[in-house]
Amino acid sequence: MADLKTELFELVEAKELDALFGISDEVEKTLKRAELNLAIAERALPADQSAALALAYDAARKALSALLLQLGYRVHERGGSHGTFVRITRLSCLDQAAWSEFEQLKKMRNKVEYGAFQEEYSLDFVSQAIAQSRLMVADARRAISAL
Repeated sequence: MADLKTELFELVEAKELDALFGISDEVEKTLKRAELNLAIAERALPADQSAALALAYDAARKALSALLLQLGYRVHERGGSHGTFVRITRLSCLDQAAWSEFEQLKKMRNKVEYGAFQEEYSLDFVSQAIAQSRLMVADARRAISAL
């Protein structure tokens, strides 16, 4: 746990995290929202792969937010928070293999959301992205339970 405390301290010192108090009831709510995003992504998949991809990314990000809430933190509210979320995926309490595609998931989501040309991904490809996001959410839940 000392490694995790050091990792968190470094993020707080860099002003990437804000300390929070009295938010324990929000952890499970945030995890449930992440799981709901995954369920909606799976339902949207046949009709709208772009929406499904965005929901898969949002689910993983919400799972990281739930982990931070459990630890008493949240990501700063300034722009550029994605880099902070990427650094959070490297915390020692998380399974690095489960989170290895997080940054790529964000890049794909950005292409479909903000690209000059709408990026098209196949049904199978987006289905795999949702499955990877499901692993991320499950790993966050595991890490929260272990704290």
